[in-house]
Amino acid sequence: MLSYFTDEELAALSESSIPADDTEPWFFRQVTQTTLSIARHYGGVRLNGGTYYRYIPESDELIRGDVLEWVGRTRREKTKQRRDAAKDQQGRMF
Repeated sequence: MLSYFTDEELAALSESSIPADDTEPWFFRQVTQTTLSIARHYGGVRLNGGTYYRYIPESDELIRGDVLEWVGRTRREKTKQRRDAAKDQQGRMF
């Protein structure tokens, strides 16, 4: 099944300090088959007047806002580490 998250990100998310409970899950999958499908038209949905979930059309998921920020920050850090490692390796070539 296609997912916005990689397996590594899901494992790291479960070990992170971001809370997950029954009232505010991290994400919902297969949104188009639920009553939350209205989020497809508006780009997201606010549940129970509180928590905002953003719709990801590629994977048909609703992802909680703070979780989406955490994943974005984690991906940027990994990209920076890879770029820095490539620079170091290129610097040693000359």
